[in-house]
Amino acid sequence: MRQDLACQQDFEHQQNAELEKAREEIEKMKQQLQQKDVALQNAESKYNMLKGQVNLYIRDVKERANGSMFGKGKDLADLAMQLQSQINQSK
Repeated sequence: MRQDLACQQDFEHQQNAELEKAREEIEKMKQQLQQKDVALQNAESKYNMLKGQVNLYIRDVKERANGSMFGKGKDLADLAMQLQSQINQSK
């Protein structure tokens, strides 16, 4: 009986050690996930900022192209519109 009790206690200690190891691994993975979430948010913010800048440049190009005499630069305005539509589609 004492041997059975000792074996049972050893088994319990082993199970508790494995459980603690699993909990530590879960905590490590949670921290990694949080870091990746922060990195993703930073990347999305940078993307949105750059997209806004590109859209401003496109707007400026359109204004300059459409404001020129005798329709000069219309091809530039068309190109700007194509670029803007591609950017908007890449969301």
